[in-house]
Amino acid sequence: MISKKKLLTISIVVFIIIICIVLLIFRNFIIVNTDYKIFKETYDVYQLKGFKRFTPQKNDVHKGRMLAEKFLSNKKEIRNLSDYNTQYFGYIDQSGNKIVWANYICKNSPGIDWQHDLFIVLDGGNCFFNFKINLNTGIIYDYHVNGEG
Repeated sequence: MISKKKLLTISIVVFIIIICIVLLIFRNFIIVNTDYKIFKETYDVYQLKGFKRFTPQKNDVHKGRMLAEKFLSNKKEIRNLSDYNTQYFGYIDQSGNKIVWANYICKNSPGIDWQHDLFIVLDGGNCFFNFKINLNTGIIYDYHVNGEG
């Protein structure tokens, strides 16, 4: 028969193991809210190989969203930003500017785990678009809306 002390010790060890597993799973992104995810600098992004990475902060995302709303206001192919979920990845360009890569997906897009993995979609039209935001200059560039496949 297992003593209460041993059972308590086993329970604590199992609890600690579960916490460690959860931390390992979620170490690469920060959940900010249900509409967007900020991915940590440790999240491996092939497209950003060779760049120094940083983890965007909430104020970076806020600034980026304000710039995006202004930038997208005259883009007829994009609906209201509230219809999209967004991924944010940060890096430093060759000139030392803080850049946030914003990756957008329609909220009703099935089968894409946008909260945990970088999604790359080749078609899908205006349900998928992305651009880069230079936080130092306030300039948005590399704007790309997916084609209709």
